[in-house]
Amino acid sequence: MSLKLIPPARTFNRFLASPISKRTIDYGKTSGLVEEELWSSLEYYSEVNSVGKQFLIKRGVSEKDLDSTYDYFRAVVRQGKSFYRAAAELDHRSSSLLYYYSFLNLAKAALVISDPKIKSMKLNHGLASTSITSSKPFKEETLRAYVAGKNVFPLLYKDYFNETPKVKYYNISHLMSYCTDISVQYALVNSSPPRLIPAYYCTVFLDSPATAWGLLAIMNNSEIASYSKRFNKFNQTYQEVLVNVDLAKELFGLNPFAHSHYRYFQQLNPVTSEQMPLQFGDEISKKILLDSLPGLMQSNYFDSELSLYISLPYRKHLQSSMDEIIAIYIIFNYLGNLVRYKPQNLERFLNSEESWLIENFVRFCPETFLRGMISHIIDHDIIYLRR
Repeated sequence: MSLKLIPPARTFNRFLASPISKRTIDYGKTSGLVEEELWSSLEYYSEVNSVGKQFLIKRGVSEKDLDSTYDYFRAVVRQGKSFYRAAAELDHRSSSLLYYYSFLNLAKAALVISDPKIKSMKLNHGLASTSITSSKPFKEETLRAYVAGKNVFPLLYKDYFNETPKVKYYNISHLMSYCTDISVQYALVNSSPPRLIPAYYCTVFLDSPATAWGLLAIMNNSEIASYSKRFNKFNQTYQEVLVNVDLAKELFGLNPFAHSHYRYFQQLNPVTSEQMPLQFGDEISKKILLDSLPGLMQSNYFDSELSLYISLPYRKHLQSSMDEIIAIYIIFNYLGNLVRYKPQNLERFLNSEESWLIENFVRFCPETFLRGMISHIIDHDIIYLRR
């Protein structure tokens, strides 16, 4: 199939690449710890009664359940913060367990907003270690997931992805390939690419007639072709096009070396209107992009240049949704189980070639989980940068 060549840049205006989200994006800068700012953002809702209760009402909590739901929400947020602060003071050999307890409480905070009944339920974790020997290599370690019942994990998965989980066993090493904080380390240890694929987006405009269409640059990854079922809607909405070096730099800021590692996709059906304001056309084109990537898109919580990540599904035959936030949650459950029940296995892995990878995961991924999960809870993507 021949590729269409994008016209020279001088023929159109454009909105440059910027973060894309299904939610409102809030920006902030801090000279302190980003984690503290993130907890403060959540505490605006959990500690200021009038704000928190109004927030719960807007999310559908009834007046009858309001006080008890707010009390539960505030309690699990406080517990989550206490566990997080304690974990941050520990060595990586021990901190995983407390980080998991922190994340478990944040999961409950998200769930009680969606369904206040969970505050009176006795919930199980919904994840269980499958290790029965002390000789299995780290790359073969798995965790069992319960896909139904009164279990936090399947409820969280459905609340987060809006779909029922299908996968019953997760490979821990494979889940690490979704973690952007350790993408370089993972590639070096496992000789395989990460599963969150960087992407840049811009909306392109012609002045006369008023026409807008989305243009996407996706880092080349051969595995995308293996998930035709999940990318079906995207392939029906976008076509691959050729973009020359100069245009790639102007539209996305990609230098010649980076340009050669990206593929470019253009919206098939442009938005057209004689009276269309440019900003309106940009919003429509972004919505078309988001609708074309169900369960495949993760926000970028770290800067204002990279627009989003394309998150490849888990398992080719199930093509189940997975992204960095849920992967981190599962992995910390697994590591926490080792800390609590099988410290000898943990020490064996920390004496293996995966030690470097595991330590970097524990040190760097908790902040990323906070960014993503707190954004999910308050329904605002938070991008905090250091001053």
